[in-house]
Amino acid sequence: MASFWRHSVFCAVVARRLARECHVLHPERLFVAGLLHDIGRLLILYKKTDQVEQILQVQSQQNCSIVEAERAVLCFDHADAGEALLKSWGLPRSLCQTVKYHHCPQLATEFILEASIIHVSNTMAQALEVSDRDNFSLECDSFAWQQLGIAESLIKPILHEAVFQFLETLELLIPGASTPLNLP
Repeated sequence: MASFWRHSVFCAVVARRLARECHVLHPERLFVAGLLHDIGRLLILYKKTDQVEQILQVQSQQNCSIVEAERAVLCFDHADAGEALLKSWGLPRSLCQTVKYHHCPQLATEFILEASIIHVSNTMAQALEVSDRDNFSLECDSFAWQQLGIAESLIKPILHEAVFQFLETLELLIPGASTPLNLP
């Protein structure tokens, strides 16, 4: 659970930073989208407990993404579940659609920039979880990156700033918390 929330908070911080770079009105709403982008994973964990192990087995055996494994087992994925949950809470359509399309922004018909920002933020968070800032390489969907319209040379400065914002945010939420991210 701790790694889930660390990932979500880091994704949120990066999303807000990218939204500012893209001149998005009210970039804080992308912070919220980043924080909630994987909420469907928690819903699956609590409501489909019996199938979670099966999902992980399919992912391992077929060497596929968690999204593909969820679809194979459940016929829906955590992005679909997250969208349904956010709709049931009465949250704005923009937030619901951003969460739904954060793995495939090219399929969105509206809020494409927002879904692309969350996709790139999620990809950055995942990449940093397995590498460090010096050996960081971003392999995200080219469609999503093109939607942002920012130079690749900004990745490392954005990441650097986001790491420190993340640590400040984490300290506010959990004083004395440590992080598994490879940070100086």
